[in-house]
Amino acid sequence: MSVPACPFCRMRIDAVVAKFEERRITKYLIRRVTEDGVEAEKWDEMDSKVTEDSVVEVLCPQCHKQLPLFSAVDIELFLNEQILLVHKNVVHILSDDEVEYNGRIYSVVDEFDDILTLVGG
Repeated sequence: MSVPACPFCRMRIDAVVAKFEERRITKYLIRRVTEDGVEAEKWDEMDSKVTEDSVVEVLCPQCHKQLPLFSAVDIELFLNEQILLVHKNVVHILSDDEVEYNGRIYSVVDEFDDILTLVGG
């Protein structure tokens, strides 16, 4: 089985380091209690659920450079080699949306800081 390569260090990687931001709704039961003669509020968590999570940053586990992957779907597509990340200087540009890379023709679906996201081939 083949594994994807980092566009910066070109090492084969089978995992990435992903940092997610999570938004959560939490319901609390607030009670007034007396502790040692002092009235205080006691917060008991009743229910909590994640309403949204988003990718903050995805890094190569080898060189620790940021990969232009912006969702969990992007990460899965990359790790399954359904999309490739390659540096612009290692491809032969055929048109605005097509390049040749390793003897195959790919469609360019995105470009971020000279890193191309390719599909097809």
